[in-house]
Amino acid sequence: MKLGWDERIPAELVKIWLQLLDEFTILNNIRIPRKVISHYPYSRIEMHGFCDASQRAYGACVYIRTHSANGSVSSNLLCSKSRVAPLKTITIPRLELCAALLLAKLVNSVIQNLRTRVDEIFYWTDSMIVLAWLATSPSVLNTYVANRVSQIQTLTTVEKWHHVISNENPADIISRGALPSELINNQKWFNGPVWLSKREEICPDKIVQPTEILEVKRSCLVGVSHSEFNFLERFSSFFKLQRVIANCFRFIHNCRNKGNKVENEFSRNEYARATTAIISMLQKLEFSNELIKLGNNLSVSKSSKLRTLNPFLDKDGIIRVGGRLRNASIGYEQKHPIVLPKHHVTKLIIQEEHVANLHAGPTATLTAIRLKFWPLAGRAQVRQVIHNCYNCFRVKPVSVNPIMGDLPASRMVKERPFKNTGLDYAGPLFIRDGKTRNRRTVKVYIALFVCFSTKAIHLELVGDMTTESFLNALKRFMARRGLVDNIYSDNGSNFVGAMKELKELFKADKFKEILTEVSRKNINWHFIPVRAPHFGGNAMLTYEELYTLLVGIEACLNSRPLCPLTEDPNDDEVLTPGHFLIGSSLTAIPEPDMSDWKTGRLSRWQHVEQIRQHFWRRWSREYLGHLQPRAKWHRTTSQIQPGMLVLLRDPSPPLNWRRGRVVELHPGPDGCTRVVSVRVGDRIMKRAVRTLGVLPVD
Repeated sequence: MKLGWDERIPAELVKIWLQLLDEFTILNNIRIPRKVISHYPYSRIEMHGFCDASQRAYGACVYIRTHSANGSVSSNLLCSKSRVAPLKTITIPRLELCAALLLAKLVNSVIQNLRTRVDEIFYWTDSMIVLAWLATSPSVLNTYVANRVSQIQTLTTVEKWHHVISNENPADIISRGALPSELINNQKWFNGPVWLSKREEICPDKIVQPTEILEVKRSCLVGVSHSEFNFLERFSSFFKLQRVIANCFRFIHNCRNKGNKVENEFSRNEYARATTAIISMLQKLEFSNELIKLGNNLSVSKSSKLRTLNPFLDKDGIIRVGGRLRNASIGYEQKHPIVLPKHHVTKLIIQEEHVANLHAGPTATLTAIRLKFWPLAGRAQVRQVIHNCYNCFRVKPVSVNPIMGDLPASRMVKERPFKNTGLDYAGPLFIRDGKTRNRRTVKVYIALFVCFSTKAIHLELVGDMTTESFLNALKRFMARRGLVDNIYSDNGSNFVGAMKELKELFKADKFKEILTEVSRKNINWHFIPVRAPHFGGNAMLTYEELYTLLVGIEACLNSRPLCPLTEDPNDDEVLTPGHFLIGSSLTAIPEPDMSDWKTGRLSRWQHVEQIRQHFWRRWSREYLGHLQPRAKWHRTTSQIQPGMLVLLRDPSPPLNWRRGRVVELHPGPDGCTRVVSVRVGDRIMKRAVRTLGVLPVD
């Protein structure tokens, strides 16, 4: 109560103290007989120990029960022990366990010092929780309980522990306390419970264990998921994965054939074997159930993702698309492409094809992949790869554009390829003047011819910006693609984005020579609204190397699909500009020569003409309809007005933006408003066309 030594204590404590002081005199009247075995001779001696606990104290007492020869029974207190409960708060079940341990130690001490033989020992407690703990292995209990249970199980036999109700437990007097006046004539304390002094045989009831045991140790289970080490996901390039697998096969071969080791560069067969092994591992990982069913000549389950593909196993155990194109005149790999699941390896294959096709779009990339593989959900996977392509992201910034213009009539005429042709220049590019060292660097340009009907591309490398070079490029173009009726180009004096040399080409005096030349061949020259040219990089190549590169780019562009692809493997081969040029995709895998095959009643010329007409029918049915909707620029996102503050994108790399204010607007022939000039600081930038990307800041 935090009272000082000279302060008065409260009246309640004074009353309790005076009562206790008066009770001390009663202790003189208490007599405890030292003789606990009342009858001689005796036939049987039993020892009964009781224990109990409370928040204030806990203790144990031991009684000797004697069976005399004439059949009488007596019970007397032998000894007892008590302990004050710890100051630290402990639960009642734990205190009951401490009392049980105290009883076990007390009985063990008595047995060691008692000279008389004891026939049977009984241990009694009124705590069901303690009895449950004693019947449990200490290993599953908490440390505090486990240590005391272990000691009790060592000192006693668990089967000797029994339950007694609290009213009949004499140890209850120890745990609750009693004044001398209450204790002097207390028969339960000196002789134990009533049934202990009766003649009847003591048969304790069977203990019913509680359903829930307290203080059970919580096992800390560490769950380790045994995931198979996936070797295929360690690589960031399909080519690297191929080389690693090919290297493994070569190592095995060299170990088995030490006299015939292979140390050259990997061959085509080694790369093909490595690819087969990669696909086999991938399909075993993702299509294990399908492989088992197909291996047993069974159909895949209805819930399988391959159900619609009619899959089958080839000679290498690879799952391929069955489909309905077995009789098509295309290659085996294109008729029956390898099935690829959604996996990291599939993304690597898509990434490789995307880069190999010069960062083509989703449709063109998927078309190139389906020449050999059939990825599940291919369009979604291709879009995801292209969406994450850093280079594609850099060259496609989002800018504000007005509504898309109407298509001219020349775009929708069924004519021979390149009969209506668009013309534009790109450049300059820098090449070396020869293959030896220290050659000077010269500029070259690209003449770009586009077929208005089929979107076919023709690229010509132009050595300089003179009239003669352009006329030579035009002659080469017409020699390879045929005469044209109409050529559409930007207005020569307003060629936006071209270099100064290109502007010199289209001056009035020089342009007359070009017009005279094309007029002789009945070619009509048309000027279209201003467009921005595409710029190339500064690749230090020779003329021949750059020309070869341009032809490769031309082949890739002419192999791009004109129509969207579907997920159905039974559809016709996708229509590309190359079909109108050579009858197939320019990047398709070469097929065997079929010139000697029988063509039925049709001659070769009639057969080719029939194929051509078939392509034009598909062009009218499939492609022309896709030109009807406006693919982009559906509405004007912002009305650009004179005086508006804008950001003007500079097309020259690196990509830069300049802040300016619109000075002049001009309505274009297609109904789109074009920015003619923007004031940037103290100077005016002329003809800031739509394709350069003008973004309003306000």
